[in-house]
Amino acid sequence: MRRIKERRWGRNEAAVNSSGATHVIKIGQTVKSKEGKNIPGKLAGFLICRDTLDEKNQFIVDYDAMKRLGYSREQVEKARQIGFKADAGLLPQELHFVLMNDAVRGEDGCWEYPNFFSQAYECYTTQGRFCWGNGEEAIRKQADGSTKTIACVPVGKRNAPSSTYCEHSGRFPDGKSKPCHLHMRITLCLLCKENSKLVALAQSLGMQARFRLDTTSEYCAMEIESVLDPVTEELDGHIQEVTGTITFQKRGRRTGTGKEIVGHIYFQLHRESIEAKKARLYDDQVRQYRLQHMGQAVVRQLEGPKSAIETEAEEELAGVPFEDPKEVPQDAPEAAATPATAPAGGQPVEAPPQAAPEPPAAQEAAPALPTQPLKTSDLETLMAQEPPVQVAERIHDHALAIAERDGANYTDTLNDVCFGSPDGLYNAKKKTFTRIANADEFLRGDSERQRIQRLKLLYEIGLRIAIEGDPAAESDEPPDLFEGGEKGVGK
Repeated sequence: MRRIKERRWGRNEAAVNSSGATHVIKIGQTVKSKEGKNIPGKLAGFLICRDTLDEKNQFIVDYDAMKRLGYSREQVEKARQIGFKADAGLLPQELHFVLMNDAVRGEDGCWEYPNFFSQAYECYTTQGRFCWGNGEEAIRKQADGSTKTIACVPVGKRNAPSSTYCEHSGRFPDGKSKPCHLHMRITLCLLCKENSKLVALAQSLGMQARFRLDTTSEYCAMEIESVLDPVTEELDGHIQEVTGTITFQKRGRRTGTGKEIVGHIYFQLHRESIEAKKARLYDDQVRQYRLQHMGQAVVRQLEGPKSAIETEAEEELAGVPFEDPKEVPQDAPEAAATPATAPAGGQPVEAPPQAAPEPPAAQEAAPALPTQPLKTSDLETLMAQEPPVQVAERIHDHALAIAERDGANYTDTLNDVCFGSPDGLYNAKKKTFTRIANADEFLRGDSERQRIQRLKLLYEIGLRIAIEGDPAAESDEPPDLFEGGEKGVGK
């Protein structure tokens, strides 16, 4: 036995409550009432605590984290003493964070956020949590220790008759809330600004630290969902590394006993971070595409030209009618058809007309090669598959063949093949062209950085020639890679 499959009383609290958090983001605290009882109190901002309790059963304030955010111990203690009416400058009003998990699509098609965002209706008694649900189904503990799945019908559920409302949801006649509340938890990695850069707030744990924020506010939960869902859909669930901020606000809210001022969490994700994530996802797809097709191109290059038998077999498999050029030359005139045969002592008999060959099936166009530049991390893989000298020779042979076919100048053709213009590589900043005299210039460089840039450009062009054979495709590599070449006049 290595794993428990079903737990006592049907426990699954880990699915909702487990966060793996190291810290707690508090917007409230426990205070003493006039009668000396512990009651919930409000704070006027965020308070960072360690996820552990002291001898008074209170979370231990992380003064080091508060100091990195710019708040001293004296400011924190004063804010805790005054409570919700404290000045906004005594506690943080805004926290930066980064998401550390991706989302997954649930069976119902909705996005789910495991390990960092969860919510459920929960009801507690002195014996602990005995009922939890999602508005459709709930699991309730029974007196005999078993659990039972029941319909979850919170007060005010749409299209539900009031007679079916849960007896634990809503308010008592005196206006006090019944024991069933929404419990929302979001777990983030907090950041702070240091030398105008965002770094991990927890110095000892770094990016491994996790800060959880719990609230019973249904408005906060709905607002966070409304921000997360469209961004998750835009990134197809890949929201890890997206940054954002949570902001503390004071808002008015009407309750069963009137209007009161409450704390609210405003959640937002940074658009520039979302766009950067989209660019990284695209680069990853391009890199996988290039590595896959570069390997195929190298194999084709090493195998050499295909034999007539291989070509015939491939055409038959592709559904293209095969025609032996030796039997029926393509340039033969129509009069050169099969001669008529004549029986012995008779007139020649014309051969039966031949059915016109079916036109070749349309070949699917090769997939367009993305124009994003290769990354330095891919260069070692490509160099192991094909040495740079061979790629340069292949580019030289390709340009020479085009120049001989068109009767053009070799240097002009080489620059046209490599850069899409016989004038060479265009420098948009300086508005000049830089030409190369031969493909071996890709293998030289005045510095390591310049050499790596030239090698990446070399493999870009070699890959394009091997896969697409398109000498007119442009390159997005930075200019000034070939300082010793011929330079044209700025335009």
